[in-house]
Amino acid sequence: MTTLKLADNLRLPADEAVTQKYGFIGRSGSGKSYAAMRLAELFLNAGAQIIALDWVGIWWSLRLAGNGKDVGFPNVYIFGGEHADVDLRPESGALMADLVVDRHISVVLDVMHFRKADRTRFATAFAEQFFHRKKTARSACHLFIEEAQAYLPQMVRGEEARMVGVFEDIGKVGRNYGIGNSLISQRPQAINKDVLNQVEVLLAFQTNGPQERKAIAGWTAENTTAGAAMMQELPKLRVGDALVWSPQWLRIAEQLHISKRETYDASSTPTGAAKAIKPKTLAKADLEQLGEQIAATIEKAKQDDPKELRKQIAELQKQVKAAATAKPAEKYSEIIPKVVEKPVLKDGQIARLEALEHRVGELSTKLFDLTGQLQETWKDIKAAVALTRQPPPVVRPQNATPKPHVVASPRRNALSAPSDGTMGRVHRAFLTVLANRQGKPTRRNQLAVFSGYSAKSRHVDNTISNLRTLGFVSGGSDALVITDAGLSALGPWDELPTGQALIDYWIREAGAAPGAMLKVLVDVHPNTLSRDEVAERSGYSATSRHVDNSLSYLRTLELIEGDRYALKASDELFS
Repeated sequence: MTTLKLADNLRLPADEAVTQKYGFIGRSGSGKSYAAMRLAELFLNAGAQIIALDWVGIWWSLRLAGNGKDVGFPNVYIFGGEHADVDLRPESGALMADLVVDRHISVVLDVMHFRKADRTRFATAFAEQFFHRKKTARSACHLFIEEAQAYLPQMVRGEEARMVGVFEDIGKVGRNYGIGNSLISQRPQAINKDVLNQVEVLLAFQTNGPQERKAIAGWTAENTTAGAAMMQELPKLRVGDALVWSPQWLRIAEQLHISKRETYDASSTPTGAAKAIKPKTLAKADLEQLGEQIAATIEKAKQDDPKELRKQIAELQKQVKAAATAKPAEKYSEIIPKVVEKPVLKDGQIARLEALEHRVGELSTKLFDLTGQLQETWKDIKAAVALTRQPPPVVRPQNATPKPHVVASPRRNALSAPSDGTMGRVHRAFLTVLANRQGKPTRRNQLAVFSGYSAKSRHVDNTISNLRTLGFVSGGSDALVITDAGLSALGPWDELPTGQALIDYWIREAGAAPGAMLKVLVDVHPNTLSRDEVAERSGYSATSRHVDNSLSYLRTLELIEGDRYALKASDELFS
């Protein structure tokens, strides 16, 4: 079997290595990028396709031999950066994805000079189109991601959510479509833990920071028992040395030294001489055409840009106003005989106005749709605010013997019940649920859902702990029951809704969009639906971020489970 020699004592099976998942972790200058590019060289020598998403501007060096003069890998195209064959623009992400899939070429996408918003814009469009196209164009390729924490952050903010979502999909299920990936980072603690835990081969280089070492230790603890002793060696490693773990695939845990690269080492600290080095130019047969495609893509993006349209409309309005206020000629008799018919506008200007009118119409339609979505979101926000401001209901006196009474809303009943002086409203809500269960063991998440709380809330665990301390509940988190002391402390209670009544409550309280999507999943339970199927059946556009926000909200409440390809209503609703 052919192997790829990454180090003297590390040889990778060539038929499996390209689609595997790797993590290169270490401080700046420790050799992590050097090792990743050495792996890229091995893939290229084996005839595999590689794609480098390069934030640090060093991957162009694959085109140069180790001496910095001769040709390295001439079949690697460089887009963007200081050594570009073709310039790269933020609007060209989807175009680049189509290019690498259709032509099956190896590329470096250098985004070093992009601002953060432009980098996010480009990476999101590229990853979405690339992942979508690879589902029907399956072939082995490998995606190297420099500064991976920028594309897969642990803490997601604002518009990063869409980008993180697609890179998560690539990291988790990309291998099904032939996509391997390498995460390269000096800040492993900032990388999305779900994706980092998918790594099959972790190469840890010299690392001094306590947070970085803690993140590496966490990975080794999850995946192998051989990590603890080796972790002590991390601060002592020489440049180019790495601790390597691959518990399932290669079944190794050892220290090694990365083999020497064939191409120029641009990851080393630059000197005056190094700045003058330029990669050899590729044949220009296709590059001019690619440049034209990128230019066309940018022009279309400008035409779709509301700012550009508003600018053109303002200019036309200015011209119309000037024409309307122009002074008429004082002596018409002098003008009329001399009138010669001439077109006010040239054909090209008329065509431009017609095209602009069409674009304005399209933009108006988009703005109308957006306004509708914003109105729906505002309704959801007002409903949520109103719910938090609900005053406690007037509670009628209870008889000595409790009389069950079904109510429509667990939150407005259980959470708003008055304190009896010995326990808070949340305590009473939980005891009410357990009393209604009539001694049947209740799981922690069931308890949260039935009482109207998010199962993600730490309030749930704190309250359960308090109730155990008071002797009011017993059993572990998977088998909670109310004790006799708990029943005595609770006193009379109202019967809470279950079954369809509980489902109807959550559909109503979740808000317009989340409620509609929850109902769709409830209707097909226990079967699953994809994200796009849920969007379509609930009447929302599959491209709307409103869909992802609503599904994220339902996941937070643990009313649904699964990923974007297999979503399902929580079994807790049907218990």
